[in-house]
Amino acid sequence: MSDTAGPGLRALVYAELPPNATPTGTACHPIHRHVLAHAEGDIVELTKQKMSAEFGDEPHVVLTIKDGDLDPATDGDLVGPLALTAGGLLVFGVAYRLEDA
Repeated sequence: MSDTAGPGLRALVYAELPPNATPTGTACHPIHRHVLAHAEGDIVELTKQKMSAEFGDEPHVVLTIKDGDLDPATDGDLVGPLALTAGGLLVFGVAYRLEDA
């Protein structure tokens, strides 16, 4: 991993989860730079709220991923979609279950 690589998806997501959480599902929504620049209202917050609603009652976290957050060596499945946003970002959600301690 190069010194300029970001923390990577695993580090971003697992830092947000409780210690005894096991991921059960994910969702990802790209938001193009052009949309961010021209949207009325907080499109990122609205997208996060919509994604949270889609997870329903299942415990989850929703975070944003921007340029520099991913490590191309380990996060290749999201590097491409992030690049397609042309400087925008990804709203990424992870549902999880809590394991008995």
